[in-house]
Amino acid sequence: MNDIVLIDTLSGESRKNSYPNGDIVYNNTSLYLADVSLKDASSLKGDSETKRLKFFYPEDVPDNLMDIDLIKSYLKYIGK
Repeated sequence: MNDIVLIDTLSGESRKNSYPNGDIVYNNTSLYLADVSLKDASSLKGDSETKRLKFFYPEDVPDNLMDIDLIKSYLKYIGK
């Protein structure tokens, strides 16, 4: 990995989470672009919070993913 670029920092309603105990939090999320080789990408592994890790070409990103605000911000950054 050679470069990491800050694309955007998001907060507000799109980053709001409500928990069963009634707690409500607004997360601040920073979105970065990293230059990662195919070899490095193939060795990435999720943790206990990751259901599935998958890469998409920008034109193939499904519409039903969580965190669509992050995806839209990235697509705007790359001009798509």
